[in-house]
Amino acid sequence: MAVESKPLFHPEVIRQHLRHFTLPESVADFLPKLQSWADHISSGKADALNEKQLLPDFFTDFFITLLGYTGPVSAGDTYTLSRENLVQVDGQWADAVLGTHGGEKPSFTVAVEGKGTADPLDRPHAG
Repeated sequence: MAVESKPLFHPEVIRQHLRHFTLPESVADFLPKLQSWADHISSGKADALNEKQLLPDFFTDFFITLLGYTGPVSAGDTYTLSRENLVQVDGQWADAVLGTHGGEKPSFTVAVEGKGTADPLDRPHAG
């Protein structure tokens, strides 16, 4: 049975948000790193690596450096990004979990699951 391919996000919802969106000035400092990632992906070099090889650098570059999440070493008592965390909803390990970690009452906001460069994001992953 064929699976209907749907966009990950509804295009009109994205358009509405992009109309008023401007990048923060701090993003300009990240552009060389972003270009490096774009070159690595477009050249096919990233295709030769699996997600376990790519994700540590990806999480550090995008979630910590660009988006400002904090990890357990640099943040002190509480931090906002935890890698390889057991998600209690279904007992599976997520590649990363965003939320409040390390305090008295940890809270998970988003489970992040990385995929390889050839994995389509708009349909279910095999297996």
